[in-house]
Amino acid sequence: MNGPVPIHRFADIELDVDRFVVTRAGQRVALEPKAIDVLRVLVERRGRLVTKDDLLDAVWPGVAVTPNALTRVVAQLRRELGDDATAARFIETVPTRGYRFIAEVHSTADTASVAPAAAIEEAAAPLAAAGAARPARPITARIAWLTGALAVAAAAAALSWRTPAASGPGPFVAVADDGGSILDAAYAPTGRWLAVVSDRTGDFEITLRDLVAGTSRPLTADGMRNVHPAWSPDGSRVAYHSSRRGGIWVVAVAGGAARQVATTGSHPAWSPDGRWLAYQSDEWVSELAQPGSHLWLVPLDGSAPPRAITTPGDPPGGHGVPRWTADSSAVYFIAVRNGPVDFWSVRVHDGMLVKRASNWRMRVLALTDGADGPVVWGVEPGPGGGRLVRVAVGDGHTGAPSVVLDALPSGVRAGSIAPGGRQAALVFVEAAEDVWTVPVTAAGAPSGEPRRLAEGGHPAISPDGAWVAYDTGTEIRVRRLDGSGERVVVGGGRRASYPTWRDDRRLFALRQSALTPYLIEADLDTGTVTERLRLPESTTFPRVGPDGDTVIATLGEPLNRLGRGSLAAGTFDEWPLFDGYSFAVWSPDGRRLAVEKKVGPHMPAYLADPVTGETSPLTPADGQYWPGAFSPDGRHVALGVLGERRTWNIEVIELATRQRRPVTTARSPETVLRYPSWSPRGDVLAYARFELRGSLHTVELGEAVTPQNTR
Repeated sequence: MNGPVPIHRFADIELDVDRFVVTRAGQRVALEPKAIDVLRVLVERRGRLVTKDDLLDAVWPGVAVTPNALTRVVAQLRRELGDDATAARFIETVPTRGYRFIAEVHSTADTASVAPAAAIEEAAAPLAAAGAARPARPITARIAWLTGALAVAAAAAALSWRTPAASGPGPFVAVADDGGSILDAAYAPTGRWLAVVSDRTGDFEITLRDLVAGTSRPLTADGMRNVHPAWSPDGSRVAYHSSRRGGIWVVAVAGGAARQVATTGSHPAWSPDGRWLAYQSDEWVSELAQPGSHLWLVPLDGSAPPRAITTPGDPPGGHGVPRWTADSSAVYFIAVRNGPVDFWSVRVHDGMLVKRASNWRMRVLALTDGADGPVVWGVEPGPGGGRLVRVAVGDGHTGAPSVVLDALPSGVRAGSIAPGGRQAALVFVEAAEDVWTVPVTAAGAPSGEPRRLAEGGHPAISPDGAWVAYDTGTEIRVRRLDGSGERVVVGGGRRASYPTWRDDRRLFALRQSALTPYLIEADLDTGTVTERLRLPESTTFPRVGPDGDTVIATLGEPLNRLGRGSLAAGTFDEWPLFDGYSFAVWSPDGRRLAVEKKVGPHMPAYLADPVTGETSPLTPADGQYWPGAFSPDGRHVALGVLGERRTWNIEVIELATRQRRPVTTARSPETVLRYPSWSPRGDVLAYARFELRGSLHTVELGEAVTPQNTR
C-alpha cells in the first residue's frame, strides 16, 4: 500500500489532495475540478516556473484546448483564494511564460486518508464474493483521476450502497473518462452500472461502467452520436437518442443490434411496466427542451404508432425530461420558459394537465419517483456553482426546494441520482467562448487561416471595418481587428450582450437591469452609456436597422416571435407580421431580413420582406441554420450551421442560387461556431467559437430518499 497522501496548507487555505477539496478559513471553496488540478500542480512545484504548456499537458492531457481555458481557471483560483494578479500572494504570473506558486507551504501526511481505503475495500468484498471482479486497491482519488483507473469510484460506490447513509455530503470522486469529454450519465436501476455518454472515440457513444468491478465496455459504437441514455426498469435494455440518425433507439445491455422505435425525439423515459417510452420532440443534444418541444408516447411492441400527449405551447414553454408515475397513468415533465421552469403532469389517457410547481430558477438535472410522489433534482443559483436541491412535487407538497449540497463547484451541466438518493453522478462542464476571425473573399470563400482574436462572444465588426465589439458576460469590449487596442466600452457588473454598431464611434447593446432589459447606446469617445429603449422581459438578440431608428428583437415568451420598436418614439411591441419567426438580421439596405423559424426539431432560415411579411426559404427545411450577417453587397448570408455530421460550422449562402459554401471546418462534437459578423470591407468574417469539456464526478449525499425509478 502506498504511503499517506499530503495535505498542503498555506495562509488560511488547505488543499487536501486525497479528498480533492480546497478549504479557506475552514470553509469549502467552490472550485471547478480543473481549478483544483491546476492548484495541485502549482503547489507541488512551488517556487519553480511552471510553463503554460506544462500546465496544459498536466491538467488537460491529450486534449486540444486553447490557453484561454488555463487563463480562466487561474483567474477563478485567484478570485476564490483572495489573490491578486497585480500583487500576488500565491500565484505569480511570469509574463509570456507561465506561473509560479510563491507562498510558503506546509505539507503534512494525511494518515486519516489511508484508513477509509481499507474500509471501502472491506465494504466492497461481499459484492466481489457475489461474483463481481474485485477492484484494485485504491491509492488516491487524484491518482485515479490522472491514470484513468476506476478503482476509487468503484469502491466508493460499493460502500455507499452497503452501509447506512452518511451524516453529510462526501467529497467529489472523479470517474475516469478514458481521455474523452463526458456529456451525460445515467444510473442503472440496481445502481451498479452507469451508462456514460463520452466522446473518447471521437464522437459521442454510450459506455457502460461497472462501478463495482471498475470496468467499462461500449454499449454503442456506430459513430451516430448517441446520447440521453435511459435504462429499462429491469435493467436489460437502454433507450437513447441518436443525434445523427434521429429519433429514439433501444439496445439490449447484453449486446445485439439497436432498433429504432421513433423517428424523431430525445430524452426517452420508460414506463414502470416497461411497455412504453415517453420522450420529448425536441432533439437538441445539449439543452433540456426548446420552445415548441412537446411530449410523445410510443409502445415498445410496435402495436401502435407514436402519439403526442401534449401540444406545443400548452402549457407555455418547451416540454421535456418526462418521468412516469409509478402506476403508469401519467407523465411528469418540465416546461422551460427561457429562464423560469414549471413542472407539470399530463394524464396519458385523456391529456389532462396539472401544474405541480412554477417559476423555478434552476437547471433541472433529473426526476425520480419518491415514496410519496415525484422528486425533482436541480441546481439553483447560489455561492460558487450554486446549490444542488431536490423538490418533492407530488400531491400535498408545496414544491419548495430543500438544499442537498451547498456551494457546488461551477459548471454542473447534467446529472443522475442513484437508487436510494444517496449518491449523485454530476457532469461538470468547462466552457470557453472566444472570438475568431477568418479572411474571406467577397463571396465568402476563406482566403486565409482562422485566428483567435479575444475571449468573448457575439462579435460585431464596426462600419469602418477597423474594430470588433464583443461581450464577455458583464462587459462589452472592443478590439482592433489586428488584435490591438482592447478596451471596455460597457461595464458596471450587470449583464451586457449582443453589441451592434450605430456608426464608427457608437454602438448599441442589450443590458439587463434586474428583470428588465434595456437597449443601451455607448459612445467610444466620451465613455457615456445611455438607456435608449426599455424592452419586454426575456427579450434577446436586438438589432437596430440601417435607418438608425427601427429596432427588432426576439421576444422571450415564447421565443418564436419577433418584436419591433422605434428609438425616436420610445416604443416596442410585438410584430404580428412575423409571428413564428425569430433571431432576425438586417440586410445592408434594410429591405430584407434573414430570420429563423422553429419547425419541430429543425430551425430553417428564411428571407423576409419587413414591409409585406412575405418569406421565402433560404435553407433546407431540416437542420439548424442561424443567420448572422449579410455580405456588404447583400448577395450572401453568413450562418452558423449544424451540418450533416452534426457539427457546427460557419457557412455562406449565395442568395441568387442558394448555393452553400463552408467557411470553417470544425469537427469536434463539442465545438460550436456561430454568430458570424461580416466586415463592411467584405474581407473578414468574425464569429464566436464555443467549446465544452465535461468530466464526471460522483458525490455522496447526506440524506437518503427512496426513489422507485431513477434516471
